[in-house]
Amino acid sequence: MSKFKVGNSVKFDTFNEENAKSFGYEPRKAYEVVHVFDVAKTLKIINENGVSHTFDFERFELVESKPTKNQRITALENEASDLGKRTKVLEQEVAELKVIVHQLRKPSTDVQEALGKADWERGEVEGVIEFEGKQYKKVDREAREGDVVLFNYKGHENTHVQVNKPYLVNYVDGGALGHHDGTTTSIYSFDIYAWGRTPENVDVYELIEDEIKYPPFVIPEPAPVKSPNEKRAEMIEKAKVFLEQSKTSVSGKSLDGPNKGQFETFEAVYSVREPGINKTACEAEFIVIEEKRKVICLLRGVNTKKVYHRGFAKCMPSDVFNEHIGKAIALGRALGLDVSEFEQAVQPTEKVVGMQVLYNDNGKDYNVTLHPNKMGSSYSFFNGTSAIKSHVGEHSKIINDTNAQYDFVLVGPAPVEELF
Repeated sequence: MSKFKVGNSVKFDTFNEENAKSFGYEPRKAYEVVHVFDVAKTLKIINENGVSHTFDFERFELVESKPTKNQRITALENEASDLGKRTKVLEQEVAELKVIVHQLRKPSTDVQEALGKADWERGEVEGVIEFEGKQYKKVDREAREGDVVLFNYKGHENTHVQVNKPYLVNYVDGGALGHHDGTTTSIYSFDIYAWGRTPENVDVYELIEDEIKYPPFVIPEPAPVKSPNEKRAEMIEKAKVFLEQSKTSVSGKSLDGPNKGQFETFEAVYSVREPGINKTACEAEFIVIEEKRKVICLLRGVNTKKVYHRGFAKCMPSDVFNEHIGKAIALGRALGLDVSEFEQAVQPTEKVVGMQVLYNDNGKDYNVTLHPNKMGSSYSFFNGTSAIKSHVGEHSKIINDTNAQYDFVLVGPAPVEELF
């Protein structure tokens, strides 16, 4: 379970104060947690400018706060409610145990004959009676069809009713009751609750159902577990689809070029952020600053060329940069959409062809692109490339997977001459 929850107050620890400043946060100030991503072990907070960011758990300290009076009252009310629910469950369990005890204590056939069958059938043991070979348990409610009733007051007795004799409720409509004497069945129609008979002085028993027959238990096959690389590849494709589906075709006059003044068709996205204002057709212009691991999206009017909205995406130092995911985040923020799904993209754990990695050689860092092992090719990291199964490939850190070939399969071991 996560140590952080939505609504918690957190502050950057002393090791991350400079990092806090770079994102517009004040060091050592408490901020409210607005979202928690348990799987990724990250949380989201909002700075003084109203911009939200997602950071790793390890950057924060939990700021303990004493509960308010209303919070304490709510907690006590919840505890009382839970206690009431547990009490009802216990009462139900006690009733079921009474049935089991009665079954264990049930006299043998000889004992029943010694007591007399009629006496046994009307005898009550632990709130349970037996009627026509079936057991019924006492319930506190009005009679329903299928129940057995006992009229326990002498004043209830008349031509049709005997006190303390079990009667089967044949159906409630019309109040028909049937009482069975051996092989003879007599049915009389009269209201159960009449002549002084009320729900308070008529004992009602409901049938104890036979053992419940459950369907055979089948252990479901576990769903295939996807690797981090597979999840990463899916998120990249989802980002590409998001970018494409945001576009639509619009017509407008060309403002420059050889076709100036003529109508042309543009691929545009619609800006709809301001309530009450007509949506504006804009072209999404992306600025990718790879060395700073940053993507900027400008929503520029198709006809006016005016920038209506901007969106920014900056990759954290601990994450792997991807241009497609960055564009999706920047565009979504420019449109005022929730892009938390892209912000929480799983990081790749295995190197594949096309990835850009960081390799350190004698204190100096090199950006290297991984290539498949091919005989006769040069893979020295000094010219910016290296074989994926080389020493460089195996002892480096993934920093960019924009061009990663997640579907590439390397067959066979790397030739010895290509390992460096």
